[in-house]
Amino acid sequence: MILLTLAVLWVAAGPAFAQDGEDDSTAGDEPGSPADDGGSDAEDEDAEDEDAEDEDAEDEDAEDEDAEDDPGEQDPPGTAPGGMPYVIDTAAAKDPGTLTEEQAAWLKPKLRLLPPNPRAPTDFTAYTLEWGELKLGLNTVQVGLLPNVQVGSSLPLDALRVPNADLKIDFARVGPLDLAATGAGYLLRREGFEASYITAGGMASLKILEAWSLHGGATYGWVASDGFPDLSQLSHWITGADDLDQVLGLEEASLRARMLHVEAATDVRINRRDSFVLQVASTPWAEVVTEPVPEQIPPIFGLDRLLALNGPIPVKESYTASIAWQIQWKHAQLRVGVGHSSLPGAWLTQCLDFSWRFFGTTRLAEYRQRRAWRRNQRAVEEGSLDGAPPAEE
Repeated sequence: MILLTLAVLWVAAGPAFAQDGEDDSTAGDEPGSPADDGGSDAEDEDAEDEDAEDEDAEDEDAEDEDAEDDPGEQDPPGTAPGGMPYVIDTAAAKDPGTLTEEQAAWLKPKLRLLPPNPRAPTDFTAYTLEWGELKLGLNTVQVGLLPNVQVGSSLPLDALRVPNADLKIDFARVGPLDLAATGAGYLLRREGFEASYITAGGMASLKILEAWSLHGGATYGWVASDGFPDLSQLSHWITGADDLDQVLGLEEASLRARMLHVEAATDVRINRRDSFVLQVASTPWAEVVTEPVPEQIPPIFGLDRLLALNGPIPVKESYTASIAWQIQWKHAQLRVGVGHSSLPGAWLTQCLDFSWRFFGTTRLAEYRQRRAWRRNQRAVEEGSLDGAPPAEE
């Protein structure tokens, strides 16, 4: 009876025991359950090891920083690593001797021995005068008003009461390439007559080598005149002749003209003093409108030749070419050469030029070099270089 009772109780309690087993197995999958203890313990041990390694590395870095901050642990100045003093052996040193006058003369800074200055020419290039530099020519005076900006005027025309001005701005410099904008204006006013000439254009200069550059540009010009002047009031330097007959019937004449002028040049620099310049130019197009159309007009500002131009112009009728040798001294600059042009004598404006240049960064540096050399030269002549200053850069 007891055994039967125990059997019945065992059969009844079987599902409950099975449910408890399933709950235990399921609970083992939940975080923090006893079934998960084996993996968690291993991960905790790995994390503890990594934390210990990080703490050791931080301690070593802190020790290194403390060692660097502590000047007592560094090698004193003038010593080799490890605290050993440097030893300079002067036994093999030799007396340099005394600089002779011949050697001092050989050291004299000469322009023909200095490297070329690619940005020195400014009349046929995109380059401008240096800031504060002054150029006095036979025909123009120009000044570097601001960095990469120069302005100028033609003094002979000013003397003839023809106000004029020119401007160049080197607005872009990308490696060896320079780009500049140019402009100029001329105005002639007399009783019953007014004429103006305005130009705008651009130039580009490319330094191929330290001793060779290419240049090119174009200029667009506008000419306007109203009325007709009393020729007796104009200088023969403007009209081109002394005795000109007054043209009647043109008191209300009007002229409007537009033209395109192109030019190219290349310069080969031997040194800072000597270079060769090749220039070509042409006016390939012009348009002229006059009211009324004059039968005859005197050569004022070359208007007589201008009236003969309309539309495309053949190169053979509007070219100018020249080759010249340019010499640069301390302040003076001379360009002489030969050329040819469709308009007789026009090539002279390209290959004949003389000017003086003062101030500017380049000339100031050259002056300092010469001054240092003169002081050294005097010290050599006096037998001592103790008081001679070092060369200034």
